[in-house]
Amino acid sequence: MWKEGSKYCFQGSSSGRNCCSWDGTRFTPDKVNWVRGKLHPNGRIVWSHGYTTEFTGDLCEDQAAKEREEKRRQNDERLRLEEERKRQEKERLRLKKEKLRLKKERKRRERKERLRLKKEKLRLKKER
Repeated sequence: MWKEGSKYCFQGSSSGRNCCSWDGTRFTPDKVNWVRGKLHPNGRIVWSHGYTTEFTGDLCEDQAAKEREEKRRQNDERLRLEEERKRQEKERLRLKKEKLRLKKERKRRERKERLRLKKEKLRLKKER
């Protein structure tokens, strides 16, 4: 059984594909609107003309639960991907800061070395 819009449909082994309206207490087939079907707790539909529909597959409730589970799984995956993206962005920013720190450190060492060389040059000049 599956839902198509407001109709409930199923594939019968002898009757083929059938869709019914549901008024909250009984089914009314589209093909023969004088027939009524009552849903029993065991999942069977007993029709007013004497036939019984027994489902071998998933009922709508099971399908709805599967759809909810799939939506939950998709949402969990979306959240996981979003967290991963945030983690990657955080790591990218950390690496950028580290690169900047290393660049400043290198410039500081270069300035220090230039100053040392300049002082050494002055010292050598004074010695002559």
